[in-house]
Amino acid sequence: MKKNKKIAVFGCKKTTKFLIENLLKIYPIDFLITINSNLGRKNQVADYYDLYKFAKEKGIKVYRAKDYSLKSEGDINYINSLNIDVAFVAGWQRLIPVQILEKFNIGAFGMHGSSMNLPLGRGRSPLNWSIIENRKNFYTNLFKYDAGIDSGDIVDTVKFAINNKDTAKTLHFKNILAMCCLVEKNLPKILSGALKLKKQRNIKPTYYPKRSPEDGLIDWGKDVFCIERFIRAVTRPFDGAFSYIDGKKIVIFNAQFFD
Repeated sequence: MKKNKKIAVFGCKKTTKFLIENLLKIYPIDFLITINSNLGRKNQVADYYDLYKFAKEKGIKVYRAKDYSLKSEGDINYINSLNIDVAFVAGWQRLIPVQILEKFNIGAFGMHGSSMNLPLGRGRSPLNWSIIENRKNFYTNLFKYDAGIDSGDIVDTVKFAINNKDTAKTLHFKNILAMCCLVEKNLPKILSGALKLKKQRNIKPTYYPKRSPEDGLIDWGKDVFCIERFIRAVTRPFDGAFSYIDGKKIVIFNAQFFD
């Protein structure tokens, strides 16, 4: 594909790395906007990955933001100075400020999935919630960012099954594959301006709340099937389910995918 647009990637997770590796096979990436490990810990970013060395080795210019929210004047001014045409957002658990979005020549595109499909299941941790709620399918959407929470117009969608052995780890892998498929398929239309966007369904949105490590406490009052799903839902790359025995915290990971 002929190079004539500036592309940036926003992210700070292994998901981001996987997207970059696949995107580089078809188109150069000019910039990576990420955060350092201190900000990763401060913001409790699950599966944080320091992409600095990896990106530099790939010839990508790296900007480490001062603030994960990108709301600082320094972050806004620097990113806007890059004259970015297209941004892909993956592994970045924050909104992109409007002051940055409006400066992209074509736009910013991100992923959000839901077991009920958008606008149902916006918000945080939809993969984890899908296992907890015993859902059977998941819809990964490539959408164009706007000022709202996962409210942008849809570019394209991939649907995949959730089976009774899936964990947070395997669902993340399925979702990453769907994400890369969507970007590769739709990148030519995005760059050429031939993209046809689709509005989300005209129904009342629902939102999943954020999950934190403290939410991994097992409720032994639930039935064994709920508990088993819960353990699969919060296993690696997350912090695991936990309980207490004689006051000692015991962390439980799904044994099949322990690493």
